[in-house]
Amino acid sequence: AFKAENGHCNVSQNDAENKSPRQWVKKKGVLDKKNDNKNLIQWISEQRFEYCRKELGEYSTMTEEREKQLNEIGFQWKVEDLARNHDSKWRTYFDQLIEVEES
Repeated sequence: AFKAENGHCNVSQNDAENKSPRQWVKKKGVLDKKNDNKNLIQWISEQRFEYCRKELGEYSTMTEEREKQLNEIGFQWKVEDLARNHDSKWRTYFDQLIEVEES
């Protein structure tokens, strides 16, 4: 979407319109398209990969600023964390269902 509008992919970090990826995504509505979802999922995977490389002391494109921005929006770095959160949420709703069924 950005490339189609601007002819390039160089989104300025200082541009008032593009203060964060979340704001750009919300403003442009890029998550409405199936391909964009695929691209976003791939991008998320790449961020996790680069974070792991950084943690291992290997060359990584994950900068402190990028890590900070992702942390500010609650980015889940490890898939295990996501699974734990999902399991916890599932268990909470399951327990609520049991309560409803028993009442």
